[in-house]
Amino acid sequence: EFRELTPLGDVGNELITNLAGRLVKVDLLDRAVALLKHQINTRLKGVEMTRAANQLAFVYLLDRKPEDALAALDAKLAADTPPEVAIQRRHLKVRALGEIADYAKAVKLLEEDFSREADMLRAEISWRTQNWGVAAKAFARLVAAMMNEEDGDDTFGDEEKRSVLNWAIALSLSGNTSGLDAVRRRFAKQMAEGPYNEAFKVVTSHTAQPITNYRMLTHK
Repeated sequence: EFRELTPLGDVGNELITNLAGRLVKVDLLDRAVALLKHQINTRLKGVEMTRAANQLAFVYLLDRKPEDALAALDAKLAADTPPEVAIQRRHLKVRALGEIADYAKAVKLLEEDFSREADMLRAEISWRTQNWGVAAKAFARLVAAMMNEEDGDDTFGDEEKRSVLNWAIALSLSGNTSGLDAVRRRFAKQMAEGPYNEAFKVVTSHTAQPITNYRMLTHK
């Protein structure tokens, strides 16, 4: 309502960006979209415009509008765009492509990216497409990163246990019995406590029946 009273320059831009974030938190997605589009169309240039476009694409994804998210990410990157902003843009584009089932293009964007966020996206896409070998490798890297082996930290929380279970399921469905045995030996103690214990035993047991509902096991 009082857009004309917004300060000019960086202070005003930061104020509007923060307001858009608050609108998202209270689920006023349409208002957040309108605010960000106004920023992009009238106030911002260069890197700041790219940041706002990333935020706009994120809001569109929350609102289940992946095509609009892709359109928001279509602008050419500024020459001085920081690496982290460019990476965020790529990951948002991968997620949007995944939502419209353009999996080949999404995977191609991740070819040289082995960051944790990229592996999470890679695991999700591989799971959807039932490419179990690729999913198993992605979950293996995610678990290794979570363990923080350099510090000797073997404490597992819920997220770590879910990832180990997903890794075991992917190994089982890809027919990698030796890998499955290694996961069972390595993580049997950590998985013994908590809600995933029985599922882990079922998946890693050679005498168990074939998995027919892996989504039930992982609560997906």
